[in-house]
Amino acid sequence: LQAHDFLRRHAPRKRLVLSGWGGVARHFESFHKRLPMDIIFTCLSDSLGWDPVNEAFGKLESRERWPILWLEDDPAMWLPQFHVHRFENDMKRALDLGCQGLLGIHWRHRIVDPTAGFQARFSWDGKLTPADYYQAYAGTQAAARRASQLAQILTEADRDRKLLCTFTGEYKEGHAVTRQYSGDYTEAFTYWDPYEPEPSVVESQKQVAAALRSLTGDSASSLERERLEYLTRHAEFLVPYSEAWILAHRLHQVLKAAGELKKAEKIEEARERVRVEGIPLWLRLAPEVRRAVLCFQGAVATRNDLGTLASMHNKFVRLALVRLRLSMKEYLGQLPAETEDLYEQVTRPEANVLPRLFLPTRPSLLARGEKVRLNIVSTASVPVVLNIRLGGTGTWSNTPAKPSARRSYQATLGPFAPEVSFVEYYVSSGRLKTPTYAATLV
Repeated sequence: LQAHDFLRRHAPRKRLVLSGWGGVARHFESFHKRLPMDIIFTCLSDSLGWDPVNEAFGKLESRERWPILWLEDDPAMWLPQFHVHRFENDMKRALDLGCQGLLGIHWRHRIVDPTAGFQARFSWDGKLTPADYYQAYAGTQAAARRASQLAQILTEADRDRKLLCTFTGEYKEGHAVTRQYSGDYTEAFTYWDPYEPEPSVVESQKQVAAALRSLTGDSASSLERERLEYLTRHAEFLVPYSEAWILAHRLHQVLKAAGELKKAEKIEEARERVRVEGIPLWLRLAPEVRRAVLCFQGAVATRNDLGTLASMHNKFVRLALVRLRLSMKEYLGQLPAETEDLYEQVTRPEANVLPRLFLPTRPSLLARGEKVRLNIVSTASVPVVLNIRLGGTGTWSNTPAKPSARRSYQATLGPFAPEVSFVEYYVSSGRLKTPTYAATLV
């Protein structure tokens, strides 16, 4: 009420918005009676978005209200998340409840493009179905028959929840039951939580990853291959990551049992338990961790992806390869040579990784007279060049990029002459080149 009064006196053209987590909707009825009608109500959906839009939105009479839907949820921040089918239900329900607006919350981009794109297009066309949308989206990622195949793969993966996600498919006390598999606000790889990925999901995501890999192998151009590779590697990452979670969880159970034996002063039995059961589990775990990280490393193409990769090194790799080894060492005193040899092997640089070249951020809109610094990542040993073409003409200009840090370069896009309204640009390094991007000047 104080904020509303302040705006009335100092900024009468501004609107006040009451917002918060999902629990705020439980107070809507009371707030609605006590607060002026020109205050807009909004809040997140419960259970990380797996619960439907709260029915309280339908009891606000003529008050303006905007539900906030989860394009992605933070306890699954390392995982690909496709929620188009869920969004169709939520957006239809929001309309039925008389909502005038709708927001989508997210942290990353590109990997959440499918759901974000559906939210945008459904807002204009309420008859759009997930299947039709995925067909349109797939047409931007793949060519010819591969687009239809990609649309079917994504539709089924989303609709049938074939990929690891937070929702278990169960409800308890009126709310969806969720599990955290990569909550990046904490240790993320919390293998000590009392659950493992469902065997059916472990199997179905292998099938999704294999189907996407087959499509990627058939791609006809470097642009199509890059776009399919991005989706494919995100799905493929789930396979070794889920296996690593299962193995780490089971090793944790062994260590817990050893801890109980130690409390009972059965020290030798505790050591034997770790030696016989724990060491073999870690020897299976370590290669899966390497597979997962290298798989995701090959998908990195945005600043969000770079942050995710850094987080995996700080949390996933540390917990699985270092912390669990040290936990076993507490019992054994000295770890077997094969354990230390394997640790050295799985933390070596990968010798056969192909060179990468990408722009983590790609400007698409510039103010006239504006210049933007481009950060470029290149693992090749060849100089990096920024290539620019003005207004769709046939002449490209070339500017060398300057080294800025290890495997990183910088170049400047703009400023351009006032009469230029459109530019195209790409980055090259020897035979490597990024796709061509466009920027409009306004």
